[in-house]
Amino acid sequence: MKRTTNIEELYLKIRCPHCDKKIKLTFNTTKCPKCGIHFEENEIKQFYFDCESMIVNNKVLLFVYRHPKFLGLTAGIITGIIINAIIYF
Repeated sequence: MKRTTNIEELYLKIRCPHCDKKIKLTFNTTKCPKCGIHFEENEIKQFYFDCESMIVNNKVLLFVYRHPKFLGLTAGIITGIIINAIIYF
């Protein structure tokens, strides 16, 4: 996950639920660059908004986000949430 204060500049490294290849999910992602499967635009944006809200409203996640040496933990948590949400939608 890239450290930024602007949610539209954030990207998350995930595995595509269709082809299982590593991709960088951005705020404006519409399809997998590897296999071409289309993602629902509104769902991707909602995932980002939910993650941002979760970070801001959780003292532990906000601390980890503000301190780069703990950023790997935050990226793992957020990536897990997004992958679960993509799989179950």
